[in-house]
Amino acid sequence: MTEFREQDLTGALFERVSLRGATFTQVFLNAARMHAVDFTGAQVRGALKPN
Repeated sequence: MTEFREQDLTGALFERVSLRGATFTQVFLNAARMHAVDFTGAQVRGALKPN
């Protein structure tokens, strides 16, 4: 398992990637662009809504 801890992935590109079963803690997706993303079964806790 690959772990990313305290990493800045600004500008990273993920194409045809499976993150099934992955855990994200304190992740910022500000200005992220997503296309054809399947969130089936995802659990999102503490998500912030824009003001």
